[in-house]
Amino acid sequence: MEQTVSDELEVVRCTLDLSEPCRLPFRGARNISAPKSETVDLEFRDGKVFQDGREIVLFLSEEQKKGLTKGFEILRLMESTEVPVSAKLLDLFLEREELWPEEWKRDGRGRTLYVFFWGDLFGGLDRNMPFVRCGYWDMVDRKVREDTFWLCDSWNGSHPATVLKKPF
Repeated sequence: MEQTVSDELEVVRCTLDLSEPCRLPFRGARNISAPKSETVDLEFRDGKVFQDGREIVLFLSEEQKKGLTKGFEILRLMESTEVPVSAKLLDLFLEREELWPEEWKRDGRGRTLYVFFWGDLFGGLDRNMPFVRCGYWDMVDRKVREDTFWLCDSWNGSHPATVLKKPF
């Protein structure tokens, strides 16, 4: 990862090599997504994150906004309508928690947001069920933490996905 910082503009720029495997969350886990070969340029400015010039935004399905839905339904939506972000970005946030955007910490009701990185799916353990990694802001320790959710679990409005904002 390369990084440049401009103190005058408070902008952080770095490059992520997506061909390098992202961190596995526990022993026995494996990345089951198709291998990636590209690099992406990231920019952190004004409390926002940009990938190759496009803003990374938080996305909720209509079902999540209303109540609960299964992870498999979100995956179907991700594959058909959205451009999800790689868990390599979560790896960066775990190293550089000061880059975690303020708006990704809590929702409008004050609930902790569990922010998911659907660009990488994982498998492993005896459940043999796919899962996704997420990050969240620990208000007590003031740092980014990580968790995982199985696709068979129920997901609600505090479980947004990171996606590239659609061009106008």
